[in-house]
Amino acid sequence: MDFLRRRKISSLNRQLSNNKARQLSNNKARQLSNNKKTKKLELSNKKHNISICKEIESKHFPTNSSLKIQFIFDKLLQETQNSIIINLKDIQGKSYILLSSDLKRMYLMMLFICKYKIKPGFVRYSISNNLNPFSNTKASNNFYYIIFKSDKFQLLKNAILRKHINLYDFKKALNQFLKSYSTLNKKYGFIYNNISSDSLVVNKLNKQKHIIMFDYTYSYDSITKNTHTKKYNKEYYEMKKMYQLNDISEKSEGNYDIICIIFLINICNSYLNEIPKELTLDQDDIKFFNNNYHLYDKLNHLLKKDLLKIL
Repeated sequence: MDFLRRRKISSLNRQLSNNKARQLSNNKARQLSNNKKTKKLELSNKKHNISICKEIESKHFPTNSSLKIQFIFDKLLQETQNSIIINLKDIQGKSYILLSSDLKRMYLMMLFICKYKIKPGFVRYSISNNLNPFSNTKASNNFYYIIFKSDKFQLLKNAILRKHINLYDFKKALNQFLKSYSTLNKKYGFIYNNISSDSLVVNKLNKQKHIIMFDYTYSYDSITKNTHTKKYNKEYYEMKKMYQLNDISEKSEGNYDIICIIFLINICNSYLNEIPKELTLDQDDIKFFNNNYHLYDKLNHLLKKDLLKIL
């Protein structure tokens, strides 16, 4: 009986020991599995974005090798010789936008987006050896990219034509855009020099719509010089005449953008407003724009016009 009891106890001990070993093994396996899971991406908060802005101002772009681990290439949205827009997905299926370009353009783009009321929600910014960071081919020059959260991203022209933005949202987004542009001009001497519905994009995030500059070919600031001369085509002069803006000189600082902003406002109003209205200037306005004021003064003057008031 003692022998059988000892044998039974020994068998029970072995079973308990095996169960404990299996439990430890399973716990370790789960821990390893959890460690391998991709860390959930988080949108940057205001404090983080302020830190990012300081890094951008010093033109410091970190190297990051986990792009292809955390993101999936979804589709190419737009590509030019010097810039590219890619729609990305993460492992949860959420959408993000990747903007990539050369240092000058990306520096100005990121500076604008970062100072733009901290709205787009940075996820990452980094350096790449190809315009398309997902490419395995190395280019002779470095390129720079930014990734931010987006529910929908499209050219302003398409958003207007397809009625993906209404008049209220357009005015709200444009007001915020012009205020941010004014701030950048005052602090950095930034001139976009390329306002049009083809060079601006609408980013929708959490039901909010934001107008963002994209094509920085003709842009410059107090540090980055303008290396491309802006040429005015026949259509531009026809538009000037149509909206009675011939008396405003492009030679005065920022006036080209002021004129194009008025074009944009009037064209968008004609599509989005049931009773189209135009932003018109009187002689005092024209005199103000032709004086030697800074662009931020002119933008602030434009923001006071009744047609830009939201309510």
